[in-house]
Amino acid sequence: MRCVAHILNLIVQYGIKDASVSVDRVRGAVRYIRASPPKLTKFNQRVKEEMIDSKAQLCLDVPTRWNSTYMMLKVAEKYERAFESYLRDDHNFFLNLTAGYGVPTFDDWDIVRRVIKVLEPFYHLTLKMSGSLHVTSHSLFEVLTDVHCLFDGWQDCGDLEIISMTSKMRDKYNKYWGEGNKINMLVYLAVIFDP
Repeated sequence: MRCVAHILNLIVQYGIKDASVSVDRVRGAVRYIRASPPKLTKFNQRVKEEMIDSKAQLCLDVPTRWNSTYMMLKVAEKYERAFESYLRDDHNFFLNLTAGYGVPTFDDWDIVRRVIKVLEPFYHLTLKMSGSLHVTSHSLFEVLTDVHCLFDGWQDCGDLEIISMTSKMRDKYNKYWGEGNKINMLVYLAVIFDP
């Protein structure tokens, strides 16, 4: 049986592929700011000027680990105004990002907010299933029903971007867990015998 957390990882990565350009632009902006202490200091001044009330530090993700991408986006989104202010003050920032994927635009930040909204519940479910100090197999069905309910809720949300993302995620979900006979029979025993 494949690891539940790994399958959740595959589902999420498949779903957020369409948002990769926006994510790459934000990643480039974070990478530029974190490249040197003077840039980070200048950025922190912009945060104060914009009166952004957050103590979270910008963090760079590991692109192959979506949960670190979620954490990077969640923090970076709080500082959207500071990034815009920094862009006006540092011409090298614009030149450097333009050589890559480009500067994050208003539309990119909007997509990032949608990605965060979709990734957050999966982040918490992955933490729940990744426990190493306690048994997690008995909670598989709870996770499966949570994921299924998330998909059902998002199908009716009215946001076409989220519907598209979750539709792809549901396709991947169905590949592994769509039918009861696709799940290893030992998982059923873990649920039945859970005290």
